[in-house]
Amino acid sequence: PEARATNGYDGGEGTGGPLYEFCRQALDNADFRAACARAIRAESDKIAAARGGMVSSSVRKEGATQIRAIEEAFEDDSCFPDACRLVQMLSRLQEEMRSSIGKRSGDAATENSQEVADRLERDFLKGCCADFARRVTEYCLFKHGVEEGIFLFDPCGSEMGVECLSAEHHGGRGGAFEMPLFCRPVDMSVLTFRPPYLSCSPFEGGEEREPLLTLKEILPGNVGVDLARMWMLCGGDCYEGGKSSKHGEEYTRSGSFRDFLQHVKDSCLSLCGLPFKVMDKKAEKQAMSFRRQQLTQLLEDTENPFDVLELCVALLFQKVKHIAVAGQELTGSVLQVLIEDTKISAPVGTKLKELAAANSLSEDVPNELVECVKSIALSKDIPKLVSR
Repeated sequence: PEARATNGYDGGEGTGGPLYEFCRQALDNADFRAACARAIRAESDKIAAARGGMVSSSVRKEGATQIRAIEEAFEDDSCFPDACRLVQMLSRLQEEMRSSIGKRSGDAATENSQEVADRLERDFLKGCCADFARRVTEYCLFKHGVEEGIFLFDPCGSEMGVECLSAEHHGGRGGAFEMPLFCRPVDMSVLTFRPPYLSCSPFEGGEEREPLLTLKEILPGNVGVDLARMWMLCGGDCYEGGKSSKHGEEYTRSGSFRDFLQHVKDSCLSLCGLPFKVMDKKAEKQAMSFRRQQLTQLLEDTENPFDVLELCVALLFQKVKHIAVAGQELTGSVLQVLIEDTKISAPVGTKLKELAAANSLSEDVPNELVECVKSIALSKDIPKLVSR
C-alpha cells in the first residue's frame, strides 16, 4: 500500500503511474468520451424498456398472447416468406441487365445500358430492398423489446405503423389489438413501394444520433451490426447519414443488390430466427402465375390512364421476358427496356410511348388510346402483340 501511494496508484493526485498515463493519453479524447456517453444512454434506454415490462400478471398474460400473435403473423407464409420471395422475383431484372451488359463490348449503347441498369438498381434498392430491411428491422426491435420512438422509418419521421387486426385473424386468441404493419401480408402484385428512410429521434437533450450506430449499440450481439449492414447495402438514400459532402459536392453511399441478397440469405436466421426463404423454380413459377393473375384483374378493373400504363408495362414485361418488375421506374427505364425488346413491335411500342407522353402532360387522355393499350396487355398470345 505504501508503495502504491508513493507511485500514485491510489487514485489520488499522483501521476497514476506509466500505464495510467499511457491509457489516459491514448484513449481519453473527445471521441472516446462521446462513445461512452452514447453507451450509457443506450443502456439507460434498455433499462427503461425493461422497467416498462414490469406489469401485473394479468396484463403480462395478455401481452404474451399478443406477442405470440405478432410472431405467428410474421412467420406466416404470407408475411416474411413472401417478402423473401418478392425480393428474389424483383431482383431478376437486375441480374438480367448486368448479365446482358457483361456480354457486350464498350460502345455508346453499352454505356447507355449501364446508366439504365444503374437507375434500375437504385430504384430496386430504395424500394423493394429497403422495404424488406424495414420489415426485418421492425421485427427485431419488437423481438428485443426496444423502446418505441427511437427509430423512425419514413422521410417525415413517423414511427412503426400499426393497424387494428384481430388475433384470431393470425391464428391466435384474444380480441382485436393493434398489429404492427411489419406483420401484414406481403402484396405479391405490388407495383410501387413507398421508400423507407431510417433515422433516429434525438436524445432528450437534443443531441442527434446516427441510426446505424444506434442499431449496433442498442441491439445485442451481431443483431445491430447485421441490420446496419443491411441498410448500408440499400444505399445512402435509405438512411440518415448515408450522404456526405466533399469539396462542395454531395456524395451518396452506393448500395449493391447482389451483396444485399447474399447478406440477407446469410443473416436472416440469426436476426429473425427464420431462414431466408430461397425460392426454387417451382415456387417462382407459382408466384409469377399468381402475380400475373392479380395484375390482369387489376388492369381489367381500372380506367385510370396512369394505372393502365403501369399495369400494362408490368404485364407485358412478364409475358415477353418472364421477369417481374415494380418500382418508380416502371414508366421510365423499365418501359424503355421493354420497348427495345425485339418481341415488341414498333406499333405496340408507339402506343405505349403515346400513353406515357399523354400522362406526363397531365392532359385528358383519349379513351381510345387507353383501351387500345389495355387490349394489348390483356392479349393472351404474344405473337398477336408483335403483329399489331
